[in-house]
Formats: sequence, structure tokens, C-alpha cells
Amino acid sequence: MWPPVAYFMLEVLRAYGYESAYQEIAERLYTTMVRDGNLTECYNSQTGAGMGCRQQGWTAALVLHLNKHLRTNRRI
Repeated sequence: MWPPVAYFMLEVLRAYGYESAYQEIAERLYTTMVRDGNLTECYNSQTGAGMGCRQQGWTAALVLHLNKHLRTNRRI
């Protein structure tokens, strides 16, 4: 799973009114990315293990964005 692609798919859900699905998937995506403390390029969709290069800027940006969104909506 590549975080930027997953995020774009989240935005499609939101744009078409699937807010509850957006919330659920955003929370799962956020949890997967912060679980081991390494912000990696991609994640194994079966295990959630980080893969690829570490310290990816776009992954960090998504973590910050999702953190803000989920805190605003009191999900984390």
C-alpha cells in the first residue's frame, strides 16, 4: 500500500459522500503508518509492515494531515 495513493482514494470517498467509510479507513491508514515509528515508502497490505525507503516526506505529510483530521473529529 502506497500512502499517497491510499490518500487520494480517501479523498474520492469523501467527495462522493462516504464520510463514515472515509473516517474508518483514515483511522486504519493512520494507525498503520505510525505503528512501528518508521514512516516508510509503502506498507504491506496484509501485515501493515513498513517496506521500501524510510523517512519519506509524503508519508510524513499524510501522517500529519490525518492526525489533524482525526483529532478534529475526536477519532484518535
